[in-house]
Amino acid sequence: TAKSSKTGKNIAVLEIDEASLSRICDYIQPSLFVITNIFRDQMDRFGEIYTTYNMILDAIRKVPTATVLLNGDSPLFYKPTIPNPIEYFGFDSEKGPAQLAHYNTEGILCPDCQGILKYEHNTYANLGAYICEGCGCKRPDLDYRLTKLVELTNNRSRFVIDGQEYGIQIGGLYNIYNALAAVAIARFLGADSQLIKQGFDKSRAVFGRQETFHIGDKECTLVLIKNPVGATQALEMINLAPYPFSLSVLLNANYADGIDTSWIWDADFEQITDMDIPEINAGGVRHSEIARRLRVTGYPAEKITETSNLEQVLKTIENQDCKHAYILATYTAMLEFRELLA
Repeated sequence: TAKSSKTGKNIAVLEIDEASLSRICDYIQPSLFVITNIFRDQMDRFGEIYTTYNMILDAIRKVPTATVLLNGDSPLFYKPTIPNPIEYFGFDSEKGPAQLAHYNTEGILCPDCQGILKYEHNTYANLGAYICEGCGCKRPDLDYRLTKLVELTNNRSRFVIDGQEYGIQIGGLYNIYNALAAVAIARFLGADSQLIKQGFDKSRAVFGRQETFHIGDKECTLVLIKNPVGATQALEMINLAPYPFSLSVLLNANYADGIDTSWIWDADFEQITDMDIPEINAGGVRHSEIARRLRVTGYPAEKITETSNLEQVLKTIENQDCKHAYILATYTAMLEFRELLA
C-alpha cells in the first residue's frame, strides 16, 4: 500500500513472501524491515522456522542501513547477527514466576546456550517475557511496550501502548501484536498518537482476516488458518463469542495452502468441546481429514457434516438454526468460498 506522507513523499508498505525477500532487496532498498513472528508454516516449502528466519536475515544484510523492527517477545529474534540498527516491540504486562511454555510449543530453546526457556509472562505460543535459568539470557529491552490489555473480545480489543490507549475492531491476541507493530512503525515514521488512533478507527477486517458478511440471515465471519499457532489463536478468539454459532472448517492442500496438512494435529482443536457449537461443517479437498481431527477432540461425530463441495457448505450454513457462523479456511479454500459469495 502506498501512502503520501506530510512531506509529499510516498511510503510503500509491502508484505513480502519470506522466500522472495532476498530477491526483492536486489531491486529496492527498504528503510525499515518489520518481523512480527515466525511459526511453522508450509513446512513442505520452507522447512523449519530457523530456515525461514535465515532467509529473512540474508535479505536484511543486503540493506545494512535499514532499521529492523522485531517482536522482542520471540526468542528467535534475540540479537540477530546483522549490521542493522534494531528496535524491539512486545508485551510488558505484569510478570509472575518463571514457568515452562506449553509442551507442544516450538522455538523455545535459549538462543545462547540452547537450554529450555521459561516465561515470566507468556502471551501465546513461544511469545512473551522469556528467560533462561541456565545462562541468564532474557528478552531484550523493549522500545515499544504494550503495558495493559484493557479489553479482549471475539471482535474487538483495547490496550495501552507506552501510556496511550488504542482500540481495534478485530479480535484475537495475534491481532494485538499486529497493532503493536503498526504503532511502532507509525512512531518510527514520526506519527503522533492521535494520528495513530484515527488510523485504527478507520481500519476494518478484510479478505479473510475476520471478514464479516451475511449468508441469508446468518451473520458470518471468515478467518484464514494455515498453521498450528494461527489455528489455535483463531479458535481461542471465537471461543470468546458470547452466543452459539455454527462452525465450518475448510481444509485444502494445494500449493498455496501447503501440501502437508499434518499441522492440523498440532492445532488445539480440543477447544471446540468447550464452545456452544450445535453443528460443524467439515469441507474442502481434505474434508475427511479435518472431520477425523474434529472427531478426535470428542465432539459428537453425528453433529459433523462432511463434503468437498463448498457450495454445499454455503447452503448448509444458510439452513442451520444458528444466527451466527464462523468459517475457518485455508488459503485456497477461503478464495473458493469467497467466490461463491460474489
